[in-house]
Amino acid sequence: MTEPEMVSLLEQLEATPNPHTCPHGRPTMVHFSSNHMEREFGRR
Repeated sequence: MTEPEMVSLLEQLEATPNPHTCPHGRPTMVHFSSNHMEREFGRR
């Protein structure tokens, strides 16, 4: 996926009535801290 496609996808998500959950109530995004990402990818 190109960067413009990613940006477009996020813009479309933000334009929905409730961008934070799917129609069934599950979250559409998960937030990870930079520390978590560094640990997951063996950077620390």
